[in-house]
Amino acid sequence: MAHALESGASGAITKTAEDAELIAVIRRIAAGERFISPEIEKMLNDNPPVPKLTPRQLEILSYMIRGLTNRDISESLRISTDTVEEHVNLILAKLDAANRAEAVAIALKKQLLKA
Repeated sequence: MAHALESGASGAITKTAEDAELIAVIRRIAAGERFISPEIEKMLNDNPPVPKLTPRQLEILSYMIRGLTNRDISESLRISTDTVEEHVNLILAKLDAANRAEAVAIALKKQLLKA
């Protein structure tokens, strides 16, 4: 659902909506309004979408989960520590994490890496 709305869907309503409600929503959307039913809005707020990380960011995140430092990661991947630091900062921003530990906790909770 979140992906559909991010991609430009004008509205979302549950399958259980009454016919009259569905017609009213269609009219509102046709008039240029955006509509998200309260049930769907609650679902989206309770389960925010999983952030999209690039393959390289996921790779670096996997090293972070193992406790490696930026220097260790840079040596393993044969890239500069500045590049690793840039990726780590992007990971923190995408996960809305304050630090590496929080980023790791979020990644584990949301199962961002395949076992």
